[in-house]
Amino acid sequence: MAETIKQNRAASQGFTLMELLVVVVIIGILAGVVVLGLKTMRERGRVGGLKEVSSAFDSVLRTDLRAEWKFDEGSGSTALDTSGNNQNGTLGGTGASCNTINCTSGNGNCPTYYEDNAKNSFALEFDGTNDYVVLPSSAIDRQKGTVTMWIKRGFATWGASGTSIGVFRMRSNPQSERWSVTLKNESGNVRRLQMTWRTGIVGGGANIFTSVGNWQTGEWHFVAMTWDASMNDGKIYVDGVSNSQKEGIIPIDPIDSCLRLGGYADIMFKGAIDDLKIYGKILTAGEIQSLYAQTAPKYHLATQ
Repeated sequence: MAETIKQNRAASQGFTLMELLVVVVIIGILAGVVVLGLKTMRERGRVGGLKEVSSAFDSVLRTDLRAEWKFDEGSGSTALDTSGNNQNGTLGGTGASCNTINCTSGNGNCPTYYEDNAKNSFALEFDGTNDYVVLPSSAIDRQKGTVTMWIKRGFATWGASGTSIGVFRMRSNPQSERWSVTLKNESGNVRRLQMTWRTGIVGGGANIFTSVGNWQTGEWHFVAMTWDASMNDGKIYVDGVSNSQKEGIIPIDPIDSCLRLGGYADIMFKGAIDDLKIYGKILTAGEIQSLYAQTAPKYHLATQ
């Protein structure tokens, strides 16, 4: 009888231990579910917050928008300005001091519209030889402003150290590069985006701002450039982040005449450009981040 009681107690104690183990496992599972739920809620809250911030900036980002070219026409030689300011550009085209010929079908100097299925819209592709777009120079305020665009570098060979590839430039008459954006191959094959204001003829003094970090082939990047002539200051943002260093500073001369996208002379751009905007104000870091957040998903999915 005593032996039977001992066995029952042992069994009872063993069963209690198993119960405890089961309870511990269940608590662990429930805790994991709770933590996962909290993480999901936090992520949803963060994403929701970003959307709310972007929505709040929507109307602000239309203020002082002097020109906007989405390059979604898909055909033809006109780049429509969707800002409402009638600053249409011409693929190829002519302009003061541009020394160019009109872009007509088949003459080989027009950028190509291509539809990127991943982002479900068009962009302009430049061949690196003679493709360009002439834009109204009145779109730029030389005293202050912001230019934003999406860029995808399409060339693999940079040339010797110090070689530049043109992206965007304003040229005055007589011929001098007053404002330009280039991709530059620096010493040690470090490739950077550079924004320059020049005074006088080519080779004169310049205000130079260069992005920090390498520039890879085949990747879309959102670029924003701001300038303030009163402060002799400028900034470059890459993918929504302030990313520049000042290399030179002098007063900025007036810029006028020809505004050309796609490079110039013997440093033509090869790659794609999309969603170009010019503002008559200096966008804040928050506004630039909002622009990036609104458009980044479709470019990060692009594969062409």
